Amino acid sequence: MRRIWFIDDKEANQEAWLKGFGEEIRAHHELKTFGNWPDLRHCFETQGYPDVLFVDFFLHDYYGHEIIDWIYAHSSDDQRPVIVAHSSNWGASNGMCRRGADCRLEKTKGEKVSSSIQTHFKSPADIEHLIKFRELKRCTLQQDKEDFWQF
Repeated sequence: MRRIWFIDDKEANQEAWLKGFGEEIRAHHELKTFGNWPDLRHCFETQGYPDVLFVDFFLHDYYGHEIIDWIYAHSSDDQRPVIVAHSSNWGASNGMCRRGADCRLEKTKGEKVSSSIQTHFKSPADIEHLIKFRELKRCTLQQDKEDFWQF
């Protein structure tokens, strides 16, 4: 069972994220949402890190890149989750990739179900693919333009 966590301060976004995953993923993985950074940090400190962490950029109490910076300062490579920048602002997602997120995934405001999650994470094999190929899919800045790997 993989642990897949999500931080976003808007409850509607948390619900859309949860509903976006396929039924098989919801049944066989721990999906947990957080509405603020102190609660997420507490879980890191008491339960360890998840396998995958989706991070929104604009949070009530912090910014996504600050969370990424904290994770890098307090974890080793083998502890660190796959970090997915998941903001409705493309520039914010790119910024999180530059700070250490492994990839970005489009988020559309106001969705009842996260269509980007629904499209790319239908089965547990999709989660395993993300984890297995994280090193191959690292965000990288191309020579002439910002074009980070994305789903």
